[in-house]
Amino acid sequence: MTDHCPLAPDHCRSMHFARAEKSARLRRLIAFLGDGKEHSTLDVAMGAVILNVGTYVSELNHQGYHVETTLRIVDGQRRWFYRMDGKPAVVSGQ
Repeated sequence: MTDHCPLAPDHCRSMHFARAEKSARLRRLIAFLGDGKEHSTLDVAMGAVILNVGTYVSELNHQGYHVETTLRIVDGQRRWFYRMDGKPAVVSGQ
């Protein structure tokens, strides 16, 4: 269960994640990021109609999806970008 958690081993055990196959918001996020292109936080929030993009990306990563996150400085402001490189072979049922 914690194989994908980059934090302390007990961290992911204490978190409750929605299952991608049962969550409309996670399915929208998967569909939006499914093009394999890089998107800003604002693009993802508007395109997938979700808030707290980083939280939902964490949920996908926990379930075996690989969403790469990159922090860049754009016009003097910190901006996060997200890119999903495919779907997991098996989606975790956790």
